[in-house]
Amino acid sequence: FHLSAMRSFRKRSGSQIVEAAMVLPVTVLVMAALIALLLSFYSSLEEQTRSCAEKRKDVYQKKETEVIRLHDRLLDAGKEVSSQ
Repeated sequence: FHLSAMRSFRKRSGSQIVEAAMVLPVTVLVMAALIALLLSFYSSLEEQTRSCAEKRKDVYQKKETEVIRLHDRLLDAGKEVSSQ
């Protein structure tokens, strides 16, 4: 295995090795930057979701949502009765 790898390495021209030495680190840096960007977006989304949940707690009380749901159910039931 070692000899075949060395032969393969020797067959390549110097320009190919230099190109690979330049492209590989750039590719790794781009991938790392994309991962960091995704992590940043995820953390900001988590913060936004948390703040939205806190705002909803302040706006709606449990009884209010129950009344709204009951009202919607009554409206739906009235529509079913009127359609029959």
